[in-house]
Amino acid sequence: MRAMWIAFARPVFLLLLPVAGLLLWHSARDSFADLTGTRLRVAWAARVLLMLSLIMALAGMQVVRRSDELVVVFAVDESFSVPREERTRALDFIREALAMRRPQDRGALVYFGREASVESESLRRPGDVRDVARTAPTHTDIASGLRLALGLIPPGAAGKVVLLSDGNENVGAVAGELLLSRANKVSVDVVPLRTRKAQDVLVREIHTPSEARRGEPFPVRVAIEATQPTEATVTLIIDDEPTQTQSVALSAGASSLRVPVQIADPGFHKVQVLIEGAGDQCRENDLGMSFVRVKGKPRVLIVDQDPSELDAIRRGLRVQDVEVEVGGPEALPINVAELERYDSVFLSNYPAYRMTQHQMTMLRDSVRDLGIGLGMIGGEYSFGAGGYYRTPIEEALPVTMDINKQRVFPAAAVLLVMDTSGSMGMIEDGVEKIQLAAEAACAVVDLLQPYDAVGFIASDPKPTEVLPLTKLQSKESAKTTLRSVGAGGGGIACYPSLSAAYNVLKSNSSPIRHIIMLADGSDCDEQGGCVELASQMASEKITLTAIAFGDGPHVPFLKQVAAAGDGQYYLTQYARDLKKIFTRETLTVAKSALMEEPFRAQPQDASPVTSGIDWGSAPPLLGYVATSPKDLARMPLVSHKQDPVLAHWQYGLGRSVAFTSDAKNHWAAHWMQWPGFGKFWGQAVRYSLRQLSSGVLYPRVEAAGDAAMIVVDAVAQDGELLSGLDIQANVNLPDGSRRQVRLEQTAAGRYSAQVQTPVSGPYVVGLTAEGPEGFSATQTVGFAMAYPPDYADTEPNDALLAGIAEQTGGSVLTGAETVFTPPVEVPTVPIDIWRLLLWIAAVLLPIDVGVRRLLVTRDDVARAFAAAMSVVAAARARLRPRRIEAPSTAGHLLDHIKASRPERPVDVPRIELGTTRTGPDAARPADADIPRVEEPVASASSRGDGKPVADGDTFGRLLKKKRERREEDE
Repeated sequence: MRAMWIAFARPVFLLLLPVAGLLLWHSARDSFADLTGTRLRVAWAARVLLMLSLIMALAGMQVVRRSDELVVVFAVDESFSVPREERTRALDFIREALAMRRPQDRGALVYFGREASVESESLRRPGDVRDVARTAPTHTDIASGLRLALGLIPPGAAGKVVLLSDGNENVGAVAGELLLSRANKVSVDVVPLRTRKAQDVLVREIHTPSEARRGEPFPVRVAIEATQPTEATVTLIIDDEPTQTQSVALSAGASSLRVPVQIADPGFHKVQVLIEGAGDQCRENDLGMSFVRVKGKPRVLIVDQDPSELDAIRRGLRVQDVEVEVGGPEALPINVAELERYDSVFLSNYPAYRMTQHQMTMLRDSVRDLGIGLGMIGGEYSFGAGGYYRTPIEEALPVTMDINKQRVFPAAAVLLVMDTSGSMGMIEDGVEKIQLAAEAACAVVDLLQPYDAVGFIASDPKPTEVLPLTKLQSKESAKTTLRSVGAGGGGIACYPSLSAAYNVLKSNSSPIRHIIMLADGSDCDEQGGCVELASQMASEKITLTAIAFGDGPHVPFLKQVAAAGDGQYYLTQYARDLKKIFTRETLTVAKSALMEEPFRAQPQDASPVTSGIDWGSAPPLLGYVATSPKDLARMPLVSHKQDPVLAHWQYGLGRSVAFTSDAKNHWAAHWMQWPGFGKFWGQAVRYSLRQLSSGVLYPRVEAAGDAAMIVVDAVAQDGELLSGLDIQANVNLPDGSRRQVRLEQTAAGRYSAQVQTPVSGPYVVGLTAEGPEGFSATQTVGFAMAYPPDYADTEPNDALLAGIAEQTGGSVLTGAETVFTPPVEVPTVPIDIWRLLLWIAAVLLPIDVGVRRLLVTRDDVARAFAAAMSVVAAARARLRPRRIEAPSTAGHLLDHIKASRPERPVDVPRIELGTTRTGPDAARPADADIPRVEEPVASASSRGDGKPVADGDTFGRLLKKKRERREEDE
């Protein structure tokens, strides 16, 4: 039941009522003087209601209602710090409260952890409560839980929130939500839950200096906490390798440990401390992590598919006082913390499809934001031939893989034969695999020229020519067609698909004809005759490359087909790698990116990489990968065709180098014996190295909860505090994402900024400072969130819960009896009705004028009423269904007479003109010749010939009406 009353938003306008009354009385003496009786009463009523409506509208008249419905929203903490038995107790508490609610009341249920979610908006029975985990338990965000709970209370209903939590907030700030709760007059009752009481030993935090000298010991300070006295083992781990172990006796509560550390290798190192206590029941919080940079020789990583072929360059760089690490695919870092160990990274004949998108993006961003160097050394799997076209690595390099602008190539016809079965409809990286494959095909279109031809055959399982082989007059039209391909049903029918491709290409006259076939490694049908057909195509200069999607039982067959077709074979597990493979094939086969012929490198632009070397004595190189220089790049060495051999440029904070020939016993076989080989590579690598810090930025990071505070002290060499600097921090998160924040100056020479740390793992921060007169400085610092903050909670925060209840007018509940007790003060909802009052005034205004200006008698009202009723009756008649009957007319009567006559001839007496017949029968034939017809009853009217007219005769009535109108006209 709802109570309602009237209120005013602007009651000051009610002071107009007495003024309006005086005006009404004064104006009525003149305007109502001639009115009497009903007219006078109507005029007074209209005038009074009109003025009241206007004044009430100005005063903001409202209808205020209050409901006795009570909505109680239960917010349950499901973070890790709340044990399962406590969450069960919380749900039992809710069921008990629902059993005691009034019929008009209802409940709602919200779960919160890292975020909040609604479990139910309407709880009326204890059985409606379900234990369903919906949020990440790694954090406790009480603020989000209260915010969502307050949003579930409808306007006008009495509301209450019951918070069931241990109070260990580590995300957000609940204080802001308490202000909103008080503003809405919603109290928050709390039910304290207990925190885990299991035996636990955890690492609270670990401190290391940001920098250390090579070979010199530095301390690692570890803060430890134990819930019970216990024995524990402490293990020190450097770069994921355990280095020392010791046993310690821990008492209940907090304690600290100091571990001396000595690191010989320069670079950025990860330091971890693992503590294992006897009977420890929570392993997630046993590890602490930090980072330290050890000063020393620069460190370079060179990655190659076959590291054994890089012995010559490794020896040459060690002579140049550079620490070199050579490795295969496993050596390539997978996160920024690992990458920070090196001052430069070189990719030697390493294909793009052996790298993940995350690794390529990480390398590009680290060059730009952290100043790490990047180099690429040529080979059959480098640059465009390695599939780096339109990749993040290409963005950081000083050359582009698009070589169409450099020269004119022979026309090529590339035919794509692709498995479009149902497996290609699976989702990868948020999109269907078939869409990634279509984008790879579009990259092929982008690399080709208008005089080239491209086609697409889809096999599902029979071949369908989606894009006929034709010259690329419109690349966008071709790409639109390719992107329209969808996944279907069965696998690829190999022989029909290859046969269809062969029939298309054998009549094509392009100098280069190539097939790229993508097939499922586990589902290749109709394999018979494919190897023979591939051999026949190869004899006709039609090459074939086979790509196996997935390592299945049909991979050997695809290898045989590729070998017979004089092409390449690839195996990939991910559709995202298809673009790299397709572009490599296009650039090597159709665009001849590999230039394998002897030439001598010719110096062009002056550079520290090539200075001091006698290039006249340099032996020839035997090949290189064709590329195009970028606008801002420098080309110290070029080929005999003016293609880049050595190029470099500045990319953000870092430098990148491109050497398009190789550094092994293939294209550089003669160079490896040349005395300038070691010096050249030493200078090239040193040019790419990360620039040393200026020694003016001294950063530290203070992590707490889901955020970290970056603090930087800027101090000059002479000890002067540097103010007025613009310092930016590029924060690289463990999940590969990146954030940029600007540090604000908080004191002389001190700058700080807070960043969110939503993901556990290592964080690397690149700092850049700029100041007046061209001042600049860089520095890198690392920190880590070893585990989510909820794993560090060992005691409940009852003080926070009591404060929430006190500030909102709630209470700390021990039982469910008072949960659905209505609050003393129930919120009300005002409904504005001033618009309605204005409409009423608009209707009354013409009535007020009309009753004074127009004289309306009872006869006028009666006539108006009659006219209205006639209009209504006519409308009803038009809407009523009509019954259609055959009319009774004179024409129908004559037809009846004719139909009843015999067919024999009738003798009609002759009538002579000019004679008059007499007698009763002189005017008609004999009775025997005319059938007798029963005449209707005649009316008083008659036809023009004197015969009577029947009342029911329609023709007769029309004649009568016509005669009456004629008489009226006369």
